[in-house]
Amino acid sequence: MLHAHVRYIKKTIAESTYLATVKRLLAVRTSTNTDIVLLEAGLPSPKAYIKQKQHLFIHKLLSRDNFWDSYIGKTVSLSLRYKSDSGRILKKLIDTPPEYDFAAASLNAMKQRVLTSSLTRHEFYRHINPSMSLSHVYTPKSSVPEYHRIAFTRLRLMSHRLRIETGRWTRPKTPIERRLCRCGLIQTEEHALLECPLTDHLRSDFINGFSSIVSLFDLTPDSAKCVSQLCYDVLKIFT
Repeated sequence: MLHAHVRYIKKTIAESTYLATVKRLLAVRTSTNTDIVLLEAGLPSPKAYIKQKQHLFIHKLLSRDNFWDSYIGKTVSLSLRYKSDSGRILKKLIDTPPEYDFAAASLNAMKQRVLTSSLTRHEFYRHINPSMSLSHVYTPKSSVPEYHRIAFTRLRLMSHRLRIETGRWTRPKTPIERRLCRCGLIQTEEHALLECPLTDHLRSDFINGFSSIVSLFDLTPDSAKCVSQLCYDVLKIFT
């Protein structure tokens, strides 16, 4: 029981550190839904990330000549023979084909959860990112300033202070029809970005031809800078 408890603590620390780091890098709240955070960043779960590293390492060892005769090989053999905790983990890794991709499997599992979920955050995310793909703003070639990227990310992950989000924080929750913008309409992300008269001057300055928030967030290298700047300027007006 003690060993199991220690393993649980270590696992929790590793996972919480990994997730906290990703959320801090994206500059979103720690309470932001984990699945959509990792999908947005194109990263696997902490468990899958660790397994992928372990898997690559053990199969690299196995590919060495005379591995089982080395002191590491003999140690692995003992662990497997006596079915210790480490032995059971090693057996699963060894039995898994070298080409198996834990990271890709993790991302696919998260995509399926988001696609089939009834959570509001999941519904919104699959609406604005139906392909569950990595946005251009996160690629090495992106020229989007970091403070514009942060606003873009916060709007996509519902980690902002628009009324549609802050209305969730009250107890009881504020009904959606009462989460109103200063213009008198419900202050959703789409309203703030594409419909609100208070941000009309921003749209005329930066974007044309976007009929929905889906088309707005479907970035190209050419549109990334102006869309992310729009996100920044809109949040600046309302927060």
